Amino acid sequence: MAKEKDYKEIIAKNLVYYRKANGMTQFELAEKLNYSDKNVSKWERGESYPDIITLKAIADLYGINVNDFFREKQNRYRLRRFRRRFITVLLSIAAVWLVATAIYVPLMIGSNGRFECSWLTFVWASVPTCLIAYIFALVYKQRFAVLLSVSALIWASLACIYVTTYFFAYNEYLYLIFVIGVPIEVIAILQYFMKWSFATLTNSFKKFFRIGTKKEKESESEDAPTISK
Repeated sequence: MAKEKDYKEIIAKNLVYYRKANGMTQFELAEKLNYSDKNVSKWERGESYPDIITLKAIADLYGINVNDFFREKQNRYRLRRFRRRFITVLLSIAAVWLVATAIYVPLMIGSNGRFECSWLTFVWASVPTCLIAYIFALVYKQRFAVLLSVSALIWASLACIYVTTYFFAYNEYLYLIFVIGVPIEVIAILQYFMKWSFATLTNSFKKFFRIGTKKEKESESEDAPTISK
């Protein structure tokens, strides 16, 4: 019995760990498994545990092995997942700068170095770089990284416009272009906090209506006439 209790605790801790590591809520996991969030909550509290088929489905969802739920340390998984994601992001960003270089070199060679503004290719490469960071932050569900990448995208875009305009047509009031970024940045920050509140509110409403539907079904089954043989 003691060993079974230990396994329940290990499984419960791992279920919580891998769910959070994949950026999922109990409600989202329950929907994917066709269970209620109450079941998921019980598993994660160690009051019960999923059967082997459900455990395999959860493991497949997280891209891990079933045996990982029975191990006490998850640092190796965390490091492997972080390394894979980090390399993917770096490769995507490297592709952007490769394209920028592929544009810059022919321009310089073709113009024999007379195309003075060809260096702007690298300046504008910062915009798709920030955009890629934003997309991956969304895919990996890293909310704070989303905010940072959006902020970087805003200011990088304005900086590119400023530098390009400064090079071709200088204007003493050109610095005012950065004022545009202030309200946009405020909107991005507010959206960051509002999205969290809205998601929490939405989950609460879903839970409320699910409970209401269950109660209605229960009352209907109780009121239904029984047919005696």
